[in-house]
Amino acid sequence: MRVEWSVLVLLAAEFTFTVLFLRALGGYLLRRDSLQGNVTLVFLPCTVFFGVDIARRINGGTLPMYIGIATTTILLAQPYLTVRLAARLRGVPRWLDRLVLCAYVGLAVPLLLAPRPLSPSALIAMTVGFSLSEVVAAALLWGKARTRSGANRARLTIAAAATLTFAGMIVLVALGALHGAQLTAASRLLALLSGLGYLVAFMPSRWVRRMFSTSAAWHVSERLLHAPVQSPAQAWQTYAEIMREQTGADAVAVLLPRPDGQLAQSAYAGPPLPDVIQVDAADVTALVRAGRPARLREGAPALVAHYGDHLRDDFVTVLAMPVPPDVDGAVLLFNRHRTLFRDDDLRLLAELGGQAGVLAERQAVMDAQHRLTTELSASVEALTAANQAKSAFLANMSHELRTPLNAIIGFSDLMRVEEPEGDRRRVPAEWVDHIHTSGRHLLGLINDILDLAKIEAGRLELRLIPLRVDTAITELLTGLSPLFTTKNITVHTDLPDVTALADRVRFRQIVENLLSNAIKFTEPGGSVTVSARQAGEQVYVSVADTGVGIAVADQNRVFEEFQQVGDPDRQRAGTGLGLALTKRLAEAHDGEITLDSELDVGSTFTVRLPAETVLPASHPTTRESATRETVTGRNRP
Repeated sequence: MRVEWSVLVLLAAEFTFTVLFLRALGGYLLRRDSLQGNVTLVFLPCTVFFGVDIARRINGGTLPMYIGIATTTILLAQPYLTVRLAARLRGVPRWLDRLVLCAYVGLAVPLLLAPRPLSPSALIAMTVGFSLSEVVAAALLWGKARTRSGANRARLTIAAAATLTFAGMIVLVALGALHGAQLTAASRLLALLSGLGYLVAFMPSRWVRRMFSTSAAWHVSERLLHAPVQSPAQAWQTYAEIMREQTGADAVAVLLPRPDGQLAQSAYAGPPLPDVIQVDAADVTALVRAGRPARLREGAPALVAHYGDHLRDDFVTVLAMPVPPDVDGAVLLFNRHRTLFRDDDLRLLAELGGQAGVLAERQAVMDAQHRLTTELSASVEALTAANQAKSAFLANMSHELRTPLNAIIGFSDLMRVEEPEGDRRRVPAEWVDHIHTSGRHLLGLINDILDLAKIEAGRLELRLIPLRVDTAITELLTGLSPLFTTKNITVHTDLPDVTALADRVRFRQIVENLLSNAIKFTEPGGSVTVSARQAGEQVYVSVADTGVGIAVADQNRVFEEFQQVGDPDRQRAGTGLGLALTKRLAEAHDGEITLDSELDVGSTFTVRLPAETVLPASHPTTRESATRETVTGRNRP
C-alpha cells in the first residue's frame, strides 16, 4: 500500500512539472517573452529528470548509461537557471552569478568523467553543491519578496519555498540511493510540493489568480477609501503610491487627458523627476504590446526624454484606466526588472483607478462646497456686522442729533412763553448761548457725515498750503481750554517751529478730533500731551492721553466708521465718525495715522503729513482726493 501511495505521488509530481514546462513553453512561443523563456528553462531540468524516470520504469528499470549522465548534468543546471530567473526579477551581483555558474561547471565536468556507478563521496559532493546553489537561488527570490507586498510578495515567497523544497527533494533522493527506499518515497512527496509551489508562483490557475487579484483589489480599495485625502491631486497621488506598493513597480505614473487631447501626469510615485510630463495620447498607445511590457526606448520619445535617465531605460507597462463617467486615462508601470503580475491582474488594479477618480471628483465637490460655505459664512458675517454697524450708527446718530435739537426746541419754547415787549422779548443770555452751542454741535455732526461722504465719493477738495503746525495747534488748544478746565485735565505741549503742507481747515479738523477724543476718554485729573516734530520730508503730530486705553485686539478696528469697541460700560456718547474721518483726511493728504495704546494706561495717536517743500504760502495748491481702498478699523470705545 505504501508503494502504491508513493507511486501516485510520483506520478502527480511528474504530471505537475510536465504541465509547468508545457505551459511555460507555450507562453514563450506565443508571446516571445524573455521572462517566460527563463521560467521555461527553470522547469526544463525537472521535467527531463522526471521524464527519464518514467521512461526507466517503462523500460523495466534500466536505461543506457549516457542518458543518466545527460539527465544528471541537465538537472545540476537547475539552480543556475533559477538564479538567472531571479536576475530577471531583481538585481543580482555579477560575481554571485559567476560563482553559481562556476559551481555548476565544477559539478558537471567531474560528473561526466567520473566512473560509474558513482562513489558515495562523489554523490555527496554533487548533492551538497547542488543544494547550496539552490539555497542561493531561493535566498535571491526571498530577498526580492521582502521588498514587495501583496500578491507579488506572496508569489515570490512561494517560489523561494518551492526552490528550497526541490533542493530537499534532491538531498532525499541522494540519501535514498545510499540508505533505502523510505527516503525515496519522502523525496517524491517533496517533489510534488515543490511542483505545486512553482505552479502557484509562476503558473497560477484562474481561481488562484482571482484570489490574489481579489486580495490586492481589497487592499487598494480599502486604502483609497480610508486615506486622508484633502484634494483631488492627493487622491491620485495616493492611488499611484498604492499601485506601486501592490505591483512592486519601481515607479508608477498616472496620466489623465487634457482638453487639448494630450495626457498630463496627475500623480507620480517613484524616483524624483525634474518636471511634470505631458505627452500625446498616441505616444502612450505606441507603447502597448500584446501581452508583454515594452522597453521604454521602444516607445514615445517624450517618455524616453522624461523617464529614461531616471529609471535607466526600464520596462514600461501601459494600462488603460477608465474613470467614470467618460474619462479614459492611463497608468504607466516602470520596472527595472520584470514582475510576476499577469496582464489581467494589472488591468483589474488599473480599473480600480476609477475609484480614485470618483474619490477625487467627490473631494473636488466637497472642496467646492467647503469654499462656497466659507464664502457664504464670511458674507453672512460681513452682512451681520454691517447691519449691526448700521443699527448702532442709527441709534448713536439719533441720540446725537436729538440731544442738540431737544435743547434748541426746549430753549425756543422757553423764549416763546416770555411776555413780549412790542415785537421783542426779553430772554436770558444763557438760553441764547445754549441754543447757539447746540446748533453748532448739530452742524458739526452733519458736516462730519457730509465730509465722510465726500471722501468716499472722491470729491473732497484740499487747499494745500504751507501751514505752521505749532501755531494752528496752539489756537486749537486755546479754543478747547474750557473743556480741559472743566475736567481738570492738564495739557502738556512740545511744539517746535514745524511747517506742514496741508489744508488749514482739514488740519484743524484732524487735530480737533484727536483732542476731543482725548478729552472724552481721559478721566478727571489726567493729562493730555500734544507734540510735533519733523523728520525729513514728513511732519508728525502726536496726541497722547492718560485715558482708558484700547486693547490690542481692538486696535486694528479703531478707525472703522460707526463703530465703538471696548467695554460697553466705559463707552462714551458719540457717532463713531471722529477717528474714521480723521484717518480718511490724513490719507487724503498722502499721510497716515497710527495708534499706540495700552488698557488703563492711555493712547497715543500720531498723524504723519508731508512737510513743506518748495511751495510758498502765496501759491496754494488745490487737490481733489481720490477714493482710497484702506484697511478699516473701528473707532475708539
